[in-house]
Amino acid sequence: MKRKYFAILTAAAVLACISVAEIFALPLHAHSVDVCTPDSPARDTVRQSLVHAVVTGRVTDSGTGEPVPGANVMLQTADGRALYGFTTTDRDGRYSFEYSLRADSVRVMITGFNIRKVWRNVPLAASVTADFQAEFERLQLNEVTVTAEPIRRRGDTLSYLVGSYIDTLTDRAIGDVLRKMPGIDVSESGQIWYNNRPINKFYIEGLDLMGGRYGVAVNNVRARDISRVEVLENHQPIKALKDMEFSPDAAINLRLKDGAKGSLIATLSLGGGYKPWMWNGELAIMLFTGKYQMMITVKSNNSGDDVSSELTSFYDSFQKEHPPLSVHLPALPDTDRERYMDNLTHAVSINNIVRLGDSTDNDNTLNINAIYLHDRQQYNSSSLTTYYLPDGQPPLEIDETTSATELSDGAEIKLRYNLNNERIYLNEQIAFGAEWNRNSGSVLSDGTPVEQSMTVSPQLRLQNDLGFVKVLKGNIRLNFSSRIFASSLPSTLRITPLLYPEIFGYDQNAQDAVQIMDSRKLYTRNILSFSKGFKGGLDLFVSAGAVADIQGMTSGLTPGDGIAPADSMRNDMYYHKIDAMANAGLTYRYRGFRITGGLGLTYSDLLVRDKVQGNDRRLGKLLFNPNISMDVEITPNLKLLASGALINNLGAPSSIYSGYIMTDYRIIGSRNGDIAHGRYQTYSAELRYADALLSLFGSVRADYWRSRSNLMYGTEYIGSLSRIGTYSIDNLSQGWGIEGKIEKRFDAISTTVGIPVEFRRTWMDVMRQNEVMPVSTWSLPVGLEVSSRLARSAFMEYYIRYVRSSSSTRDEVFSPINALHQRLGFNFVFFKRLSLNISGEHYLNDAITSGSRNIFFLDASISYRTRRMEYVLEGRNLLNTGTYNQRVWSDITNYQYNYLLRPVSVMFKIRFSIGS
Repeated sequence: MKRKYFAILTAAAVLACISVAEIFALPLHAHSVDVCTPDSPARDTVRQSLVHAVVTGRVTDSGTGEPVPGANVMLQTADGRALYGFTTTDRDGRYSFEYSLRADSVRVMITGFNIRKVWRNVPLAASVTADFQAEFERLQLNEVTVTAEPIRRRGDTLSYLVGSYIDTLTDRAIGDVLRKMPGIDVSESGQIWYNNRPINKFYIEGLDLMGGRYGVAVNNVRARDISRVEVLENHQPIKALKDMEFSPDAAINLRLKDGAKGSLIATLSLGGGYKPWMWNGELAIMLFTGKYQMMITVKSNNSGDDVSSELTSFYDSFQKEHPPLSVHLPALPDTDRERYMDNLTHAVSINNIVRLGDSTDNDNTLNINAIYLHDRQQYNSSSLTTYYLPDGQPPLEIDETTSATELSDGAEIKLRYNLNNERIYLNEQIAFGAEWNRNSGSVLSDGTPVEQSMTVSPQLRLQNDLGFVKVLKGNIRLNFSSRIFASSLPSTLRITPLLYPEIFGYDQNAQDAVQIMDSRKLYTRNILSFSKGFKGGLDLFVSAGAVADIQGMTSGLTPGDGIAPADSMRNDMYYHKIDAMANAGLTYRYRGFRITGGLGLTYSDLLVRDKVQGNDRRLGKLLFNPNISMDVEITPNLKLLASGALINNLGAPSSIYSGYIMTDYRIIGSRNGDIAHGRYQTYSAELRYADALLSLFGSVRADYWRSRSNLMYGTEYIGSLSRIGTYSIDNLSQGWGIEGKIEKRFDAISTTVGIPVEFRRTWMDVMRQNEVMPVSTWSLPVGLEVSSRLARSAFMEYYIRYVRSSSSTRDEVFSPINALHQRLGFNFVFFKRLSLNISGEHYLNDAITSGSRNIFFLDASISYRTRRMEYVLEGRNLLNTGTYNQRVWSDITNYQYNYLLRPVSVMFKIRFSIGS
């Protein structure tokens, strides 16, 4: 008991208002016992003293005295309302339980196929014997219907039965079914959240085939080939770190039907339509065996389908540098991309994994993953941007009509070897990528036409990741991790005509502004750590490592090709930042309680060498970065997590340069100030609930953050030109938020209902026209999600989301913006082969001043399916809505957009599938 009170007091001292009310007794050891964790012992046993008991007995035939093998024996609470454990009798009719329990008595019950149910309450002691004489009875078998439970829990694993959620005629990919499962959310790109947190791994039959790009599988694996979806709560992917390093995140594992195992599965879809003339083609080939898995997808369309998003890596990411130069593009609207995306896309994804060993407990795998993407996107919109200025100055309004094209070609290949068991972990991964960008566009800015183009030719990236964990004698774990990353990023931006030549000091007759920039980077991070577990639930860990970030950047801004830039318009920079790190910490575990604290020290050395100005700046600083986290299993279904961290750092090396760089046709800046030093604090607490028996899931999370820096980035507006600079001014920003979601499945009426709610508030300083303006923003989104089977052949989905947001300064409170989005869809099935889908959408934004505040969409499709073939006729935007209007706040800048949409269109598709 002393240890329990010590744990509670420790947690309360670290994070106020967090205490452990009660922790239920869990079995320490049992012989042949299957513990049903959802039905944990009754609450009135918590305050009883702990008794280590061995309950044994023998079951014999009441008539003959012969032993009865195979009889079911259950150990229950005294009132019989909850189950401790379950076993069966051996050949001699004997059974045994071994438990540490907080109770004064227990109930032992026997039953069986034709054995009369008998129970007995016995006092709990160190050794208890309960023998039974079984009475057999004649069974009258009546006709029964067996219905499998939609969700089952076994320990930290939840198993969703796909057959309880699937509509075999309309649900094609497993992602369609996942969206109906309570507690699980899926984005259009295929990213999965469980209980409002993104998953950390995605498996198919226990293998990580996709290596982070699991959106391809979510959107292409056939739903009819999956029997169960397993959610692995608190999933630690490295088996050698299990029970040593806690993970708050879950993983998803797809379990295949027997018919899909070892069978080559292929689906082919071809479609054509109008308006405009368009096509859509998809090919997916997959094979899943015990030792080899393969998935290949090839997709091409100009119909607005966003196939590039499913190629996003949601974990095991390949680091990428984004070019600072860009063609001016409108912000993307908050509607489905198929509404406005004018595209030409070709995408290929190749994924293979081989299990080199025979044991699933000793994963020894080799992955090869590759992608290719050719993507052309065209955008057309008009916008009105309003910048609010200090001291009562009139707002600056910029009216723009934008037409732009983004064209990119990219390829990546990744090879990985992974050895993962309870004694050793080895992960070696190498990745290479190349990407070409050729973007162009025109802007009519306040009546002035501007042409722009930007090229990246090409961006090259190489990355190597190594992870190694070894369990040594004495419960010691050795952990080493390393990353090496190198990249080259040459880019050119051309603006015609040269705007504001007087700002740059150039000839008034200059025609173009040409910005050339070349960035190179070499980054490595290497960490070695030791951890040791002690008796009493105490773990100690220490680590040391180094990070090196070496970068070079050259740039020049000229009024045309072949002209040498002035010194004020060019850069030749060299940076390096070397961090030497040391960290020590403790983890204390007691039953369902865990608390971890770490004390990190980093010595950071930053060198900035300006070869144009001929000077060096260097700063060395010792940084203190403590952190703490805690998790409490209040019940098997209810968990509490909390964390806090203080992060001190020096600014990124590339954030300092003296020469001007034009990053957009109307944005220019230099950052020739002090070296940034920032301090960031973050605190959070989260309560999660997941009840498989009730199909009830929920989470609520509160967080607070605070950031302080010695530098500010300020903007000076000269007409429509934004000139950005750095200023040595201490500034503070902070914010807090609370978000939650509750979701319930009503199995009797095949309906899932979800209610998400969120509130965010931030405070920050914004510098404009050389004056600091304190700014406050807030937003309140709330929603409702319903999916239901209305009848045997009728399905309905409804979604609504309301957002209210606003900004304010010290002198002015701006009018809030109210935005509403709702969607209603119906599926009807006729004659088991014919289905009709009708859906409508409504958007409302009450701040729109140009165009309609209400936007409506109507879509419909009809399909006919045979065993192998499907014929689909679909119509989009049947109301022929021409523009989408949106108005939003960002700090104290207000944006109003009017986007040109795709017109009404009709497409006919044929789908063909083979396998299983």
